[in-house]
Amino acid sequence: MDNMGILYRAAAPEVEKVKYITPAVKFSSSMTLAGRGEEVITKYKIGTNARTTKAPKVGDWFLFTFDNVQEFGTVEVITGYSYFPDKIFTKGIVEVSVDGVNFTKAGDLLNGRLKFTPSGKVKAIKVTNQQGNTGMNTTYLQALQLTAK
Repeated sequence: MDNMGILYRAAAPEVEKVKYITPAVKFSSSMTLAGRGEEVITKYKIGTNARTTKAPKVGDWFLFTFDNVQEFGTVEVITGYSYFPDKIFTKGIVEVSVDGVNFTKAGDLLNGRLKFTPSGKVKAIKVTNQQGNTGMNTTYLQALQLTAK
């Protein structure tokens, strides 16, 4: 404090900005995306959403297949808008594959999302819905958020 009664504090620490990577990816799904939804996903438009044209059923899926096998530091899968908690896969699993054919479970969605660190190389990521329609008429999906290893 100085003589004027003003309290001076040190500046807030710098927040490290996350640098996302954007490897070439193809998107497919058991559900149709509305409008330019596929572009949102394949061009990694972080903060924007793609929307399905129908309600999800048990077994509906989203598949991200990379042009080349990748190594990631972290992968974050997000269904829904942050402020639409009812437009998500309420219950689902995320699986990864090194060959695009055989998948192993990476984890369960929690509140429509999962952030994980793959244990090896990744060719594809699949998100599968495990709960029937809970009154939703659509599902929102955001682009994958990927960091380098």
